[in-house]
Amino acid sequence: MFCYINVAGVGLQWSNINKVSSVDDNFTMLHTLLMLAVDIVLYTLITWYFDAVLPGDFGTPQPFYFPFTVFFTGVIEY
Repeated sequence: MFCYINVAGVGLQWSNINKVSSVDDNFTMLHTLLMLAVDIVLYTLITWYFDAVLPGDFGTPQPFYFPFTVFFTGVIEY
């Protein structure tokens, strides 16, 4: 994608971030950035979950279902 934009002599700008780089393709740089943002959120949640369930040497391990418990969701305050 970067090659197509640079070969055209335009370069990647904020004004063309949502434009296709080729006639045969409908994939834009905005799609790439959105996928990156989704990946960041997804991998952050996965890391947070495994860090709570498998804390290592220090910490108390949570049960595998802890995100669905009533104390975690805030339905019951203690």
